[in-house]
Amino acid sequence: MEAAPVMTVAANNLQPKKEKRPPLTHFLCLPLVSETSLPLLENSLTKFKHNLLSSRKAGGDHPSEWLPPLFPDSAIRPLGTVHLTLGVMSLTSPERIHEAVEFLGSLNVDEILQEVQSELADPDTNESPTQGFSKPISVSLESLGTLPKAKAATVLYASPVDPTSRLHPFAVKIRQAFVEAGFIEQDFIKQRPKKHKNRNQMSSSENNVTNTNTNASNNGDISGTIVAAEAAEETIIQRKAKLRPLMLHATLVNTIYARGGRNAHHSSHHGSKVKKGRRHVGPLTFDARGLLARYRDYYVDGACTQEKQHLPANDDAEQSSQEDGGDDSASRSSEEEAHPSKGVEQIQQTHETGITKYPFVWASNVPIEKLCICEMGARTLTEQDNHLAARLGQEYRVVAERRLF
Repeated sequence: MEAAPVMTVAANNLQPKKEKRPPLTHFLCLPLVSETSLPLLENSLTKFKHNLLSSRKAGGDHPSEWLPPLFPDSAIRPLGTVHLTLGVMSLTSPERIHEAVEFLGSLNVDEILQEVQSELADPDTNESPTQGFSKPISVSLESLGTLPKAKAATVLYASPVDPTSRLHPFAVKIRQAFVEAGFIEQDFIKQRPKKHKNRNQMSSSENNVTNTNTNASNNGDISGTIVAAEAAEETIIQRKAKLRPLMLHATLVNTIYARGGRNAHHSSHHGSKVKKGRRHVGPLTFDARGLLARYRDYYVDGACTQEKQHLPANDDAEQSSQEDGGDDSASRSSEEEAHPSKGVEQIQQTHETGITKYPFVWASNVPIEKLCICEMGARTLTEQDNHLAARLGQEYRVVAERRLF
């Protein structure tokens, strides 16, 4: 009697198919632009554009000799879009939008702030370091950070610095409340599966798979093959998903919005080489190390009034690489470089020499006044929408807002 044919079942086929993530429609944020902060941000952005142009002119006096731009002007975000994102949401029905709006209105923000201040209190004296500050939280937008890394950046952002250290824990608690209520989509850090390090166990497992396959072939039974596939799966340990920590940042440049495509604006003189005939997928990347070095050490005085004399962008990038100990440290995590819980002193000090650095200040004393649910996708403003339309450029449609404090 002939044995039944052996059916091969791949281990991967036993795993359930990944469900498609729901479309992201809204986000929760803390707006940063008001009639008070707008002129400050306008002046800073004008200076930023002037610095970019000056670095291009360093290639020569005539426009034909200017260096190519790091990124097109369309990558610079309109001022009306500047905010701090707390989380993204998928509200795909009017009912879900209504539920999220209702939850926003039900939050006891005073109680959350009081909880934050209690946690910041000195355990010995039970005195909070924030007792001398007024209730509203104000931040200073400082320096310049990059994502995903300095030598191949797609995003430039300013870091919110809160001298009372309340903003970050306050924002974390707000986000967590929305996560627990089922509104904010949790963002997990992707981690590769970890293989067993014990080779003897691997060999033993492989032998078991071989023996089981042989028995399955002789008996004409596919259950042995399934067991074998499961045994193969056990040789891989899935790492536990890790929730991405909240990194508050105000995006100023994002090349995903750059018109003309990656190749049209790519410039190899900034440290990246493009092979002919090969089309690059994804947003434009650029070497931002020169900008980072300049903006985290912008002034020569603590009053932030006297600007330091800086090298051209490409020379500045080389110097930055040397100061930071090479490409690896220059490309260190932006979360380490601009974590919102860091104070001004931590941002200003270098680890190697202890020399004080005075970062660029985009705007100071920016009050955190509102918590908003906004629709994805900024829209261009007209004078009918807002009398500041020409200055704001674009903004996100606010579905609901909650005044803080």
